[in-house]
Order: sequence, then structure tokens, then C-alpha cells
Amino acid sequence: MLGFGTFESASRFCTAFDELRNYLRVTESNHDGITAAEKRAVFTARWSTLMGELAA
Repeated sequence: MLGFGTFESASRFCTAFDELRNYLRVTESNHDGITAAEKRAVFTARWSTLMGELAA
């Protein structure tokens, strides 16, 4: 892997990756436990929404 050609391209990638990661992250509200199945369901719904918006 050659890496990023310039600092600007690395910065763009990191910014986009961070935004996507935060969008897809499932967090606990009120510190109530969230099961793995619930996290998967939320992630799948968010991913489907995102792919639908990108396809439009």
C-alpha cells in the first residue's frame, strides 16, 4: 500500500471516514444496555438509508 499522495487527500479521507463512523455508530441512551441484535438492526437501518440516499 503506497498510502496517500498528499496531506490534503489524507485529511479528506479522515474527515469523511470520521463522519461516516459517527453516523453509523450505535450509542446507548441513558446507559441502558443495548443488545448486539439491536445494534445490528440500527446499523442495518442506517446503512440502508445511507445507500438509498447515495443511489438517488
